[in-house]
Amino acid sequence: MNLHLTRKTVVIFVLVVLGVVIGPFGTYTELEFGERIVYWTVAILGVGFFMSLAMYLALTHPDLDRYGWHPRLAAAAVLAGLPGSVVIVVLEGLFRNIEPTITFGGTIWTFVTAVGFVVGVIEYRPSDLRRQSPITMAPATVQTGERPLPGETFLRRLQPRVGRSLVSLSIRDHYLDVVTREGRETLLMRMSDAEAELIDYPGMRVHRSHWVALDAVERLERTGNRWTVHLVGGVALPVSRDLGPKLRQALESRSGPFEGGTPPSPELVAGP
Repeated sequence: MNLHLTRKTVVIFVLVVLGVVIGPFGTYTELEFGERIVYWTVAILGVGFFMSLAMYLALTHPDLDRYGWHPRLAAAAVLAGLPGSVVIVVLEGLFRNIEPTITFGGTIWTFVTAVGFVVGVIEYRPSDLRRQSPITMAPATVQTGERPLPGETFLRRLQPRVGRSLVSLSIRDHYLDVVTREGRETLLMRMSDAEAELIDYPGMRVHRSHWVALDAVERLERTGNRWTVHLVGGVALPVSRDLGPKLRQALESRSGPFEGGTPPSPELVAGP
């Protein structure tokens, strides 16, 4: 099952159970157990539908990439809070005979917006939606008929704001931290899959947890049996003992600039 869908299901289930068992806002004392089940199930699913739709659109629409992740979540929560609060007001009228007023509706809207934002921060992650987004993954080369650039399949996973000049990839749990010359992004994928998509990109795995782009290397240091590669932007990564010589050889054998970035001028420093 999709990881994002699984997490969403768990969040909904937990919220419904908490609502039924704790009975916040007087629902525990004023509603029977069966009524609380119906009330909170409809409330969570109803509000969740509008929140999920608004947040998905806000987080995946390419025209909104210029804005930060949290501001987009907040804006989506505010907008989705309007129809979401209507759901709660209707439930209050049906189950507790509370007549709707502007003050009451405004209070519910504020509460729904706040809770929706907090749940959205917990539930949504950039890497999950990036992998699902058809806009991000659309193969531009099919439309233009141009020859794919090196690593094009992988590079299409990245947001335009981080550019296409790779610096390094690093494993973090089930995620892949991607560093470029323009920024950073996190993807939900394995290093082996990334390497397969970057097979024609000038770079190499230098450690079980790290991959580097050759044109991003500033220098390679060796101290005894320990190797360290220094990259543009001040990034320094460890190099496996058996891969140090291979990296040095790859850097020395480069004959010209790579069309996707600036050629490196590595200073190969051999320590004692």
